[in-house]
Amino acid sequence: MKKSIHLSIAAVALLMCLASCGGDEPSPNQKPEPVVNPEEADFPMPEENEAVDLGLSVLWATCNFGSKGVAQHGRYVAWGDPTGKLCSAAGIDYTTSNGGGYSAWNTTNYGGKRPTESISGTDLDVVTKNWGNGWRMPTMDEVRELIVNCRWTLVENYGIRRCKVTGPNGNSIILTLSGLRGDDPNATNRFSSGPFGVNIYGYYWTANTSSTKNPNRGYYVADDIVTASALYFIVGENLEYVNPNGVLRVKSFVDHLRAYHMSIRPVHDK
Repeated sequence: MKKSIHLSIAAVALLMCLASCGGDEPSPNQKPEPVVNPEEADFPMPEENEAVDLGLSVLWATCNFGSKGVAQHGRYVAWGDPTGKLCSAAGIDYTTSNGGGYSAWNTTNYGGKRPTESISGTDLDVVTKNWGNGWRMPTMDEVRELIVNCRWTLVENYGIRRCKVTGPNGNSIILTLSGLRGDDPNATNRFSSGPFGVNIYGYYWTANTSSTKNPNRGYYVADDIVTASALYFIVGENLEYVNPNGVLRVKSFVDHLRAYHMSIRPVHDK
């Protein structure tokens, strides 16, 4: 069943994501002052954003990057794009293939051919570039804490589904089911015409490249191409992936081409 899910999202694209939190001495529900001048930032931190302590190793933003509030999906961005604006996969060879395509990486975008293992807090981190003050993309280890140590439940208001993630200390954040976008939002094919899987899937970039290839991704990626790791969770069209008590059954990692566009939920060190 899971294989058919991944096949159905083949060739779709990433997400716009997350917007911010911060502070000089961040504490739960504190709004830090951003280092980045809001007039200079293309995607400033939302006014209502807060830094939440879930009882984990870092503080989590209440808003997605690029959003204007807690309930919004935010900016869909490619991995390793500090501008948050790249839409084209120019430089990626779709024609040379061993069974599907995506077999050559000739662009310096998205971290280049051999990106560093983690871009969290670096010049390639779109959150750091726009929010500053210690805000950054989460690492895989930090997202793994969210998966393993928190309770994930479905919340629904006016037909809009979201996931409530409650930490060991009882505090919580809301993650939107924002889906993802393909590598060229201006293309005419159905996957790139808009976000795919909204209200069904959640895809959020981590700051890490992936050490494994997902065989059920639905498209071919050559062995020498470095993909990136994303948080993946699903409720299903008919809530078939939600237990009767509202708890989500599927929360994991999946790798995708770095030119895909997904949401981001920023974090801040304690």
